[in-house]
Amino acid sequence: MIRRADFYFGSDDCASPLGHIQLLGKSHAAMFRANAPRLTPGPVLGQMAKHALDFWLTPEELVDASFFVSSSAVNPGLTTIANALRVGDHLKERLA
Repeated sequence: MIRRADFYFGSDDCASPLGHIQLLGKSHAAMFRANAPRLTPGPVLGQMAKHALDFWLTPEELVDASFFVSSSAVNPGLTTIANALRVGDHLKERLA
């Protein structure tokens, strides 16, 4: 069983902190609507919610020399987003 902080300090194949995995309460059909194909019937979303096992993944933001604070309206802080996505992908692999 995965505990909340099992991967906070890294994993067997990654020395970097990964973050937390937390089991959540139940999903509802309405929560799936925004990401479902446009013509997905409501009962299908209800069945998905009924059988879903819900987790919240919180990737750790790793320190990087390229991080910056920008007052630009175009892509402010974009380097931190790419880093968080990379760590988040690794955390998802550990959950799977």
